[in-house]
Amino acid sequence: MAASLQGAEGIVPAFRPLSTSLQVDLTGTKLRFLNEQHQAKPCFCDGGAEEIAAAAESGEPILNLTKDIITENAHVKEHTITSMQQAIEQRDEYRTEHFKLWNWTVTAMSHNGEPEGMMNVILCPVGPGVASTLGTAKWWGHTSPWNLLHYPALIFSLEQVDVENGGQTEEYTSMNEKEKFNWDLWEEFDAEGSKDAPIRMQLVDRR
Repeated sequence: MAASLQGAEGIVPAFRPLSTSLQVDLTGTKLRFLNEQHQAKPCFCDGGAEEIAAAAESGEPILNLTKDIITENAHVKEHTITSMQQAIEQRDEYRTEHFKLWNWTVTAMSHNGEPEGMMNVILCPVGPGVASTLGTAKWWGHTSPWNLLHYPALIFSLEQVDVENGGQTEEYTSMNEKEKFNWDLWEEFDAEGSKDAPIRMQLVDRR
């Protein structure tokens, strides 16, 4: 039993052609996970100081995605022992909550007490659109929850951008600045600029 992830894209949803592929190819049960803010607190105990120092030593600029994750992320900070313990407690509560959500997909129990109908995997996007043009990626919200939950994810290419059928034609109003950034990227490059780029999905499982 596979499930598609619905409702966790309230910040940055999937755009075409990825949204079209989702409509065509997702046929499993749709599970609506809680649309909870992605927590970055336990990810960098030193506030990202080690990563920033390594970038400075290399002489290379910090790219957009790294800035978005570390230097421009209000939830990343240098922790004290107490604040780190609090962040870990919040992370564990988050994991427990999603553990319960997964178990709630059970539809029945077998005669020997084994759960039946439980969701096996979650099929969901890797990002809001196709593989980003080099240096333009600035969103980790489609993969960061699985790091936080410590769930393994297998990323694969579903198909490639079709210039004739992959363009975004409908009008669209962005919900926030992060979504607008990703939307503007698609409007700038569109299907022609993303020709043959992989349309990626991921299969997520529990450990």
